[in-house]
Amino acid sequence: QYTEFLNKVAATDPHGLYTTQMDAALNSWGCDIKRTGSPGSYSYAVTQDRANRPVNYVTWGDAARFANWLCTGTTENGSYVLNGATSDAALLAVTRKPDATWAIPTEDEWYKAAYYKGGSTNAGYFDYPTSSNKAPGQDIGDASGNNANYYTAPYVQPIDTPHYTTVGGEF
Repeated sequence: QYTEFLNKVAATDPHGLYTTQMDAALNSWGCDIKRTGSPGSYSYAVTQDRANRPVNYVTWGDAARFANWLCTGTTENGSYVLNGATSDAALLAVTRKPDATWAIPTEDEWYKAAYYKGGSTNAGYFDYPTSSNKAPGQDIGDASGNNANYYTAPYVQPIDTPHYTTVGGEF
């Protein structure tokens, strides 16, 4: 989806929606989106084995522009009025419209979506965002459902080398 977005709105990329860190040939942690061409005719492609994996190296402003594009097909108006904002100060002043269709969750919304148990008799929050009070594992073959793709220190080999992320919906 992000590659489609870039191809629709970033032929010149005035908002810096692409960074070379996304190219796995230049950065092994990248999501492997490659840019070719020159300003005004940039083109973007993602390798097949990464097409259904999360994009990374995306800023809040990039995500807001993506949400706007999902709503209106433009980057500057939709769920957020950005008006060319790119600096931290300008982006901090941007707010979500009350009738937003696609939006970036606030920190409180994210915590509730990730940890909330729900229900009326046993309401509360889980310790982990895998609907569990037990720490999640990193085993793609474990059918328990309590797994996640995350970094641990000291360095632990990621679940799906060399991608460092799992396919969307894997867990």
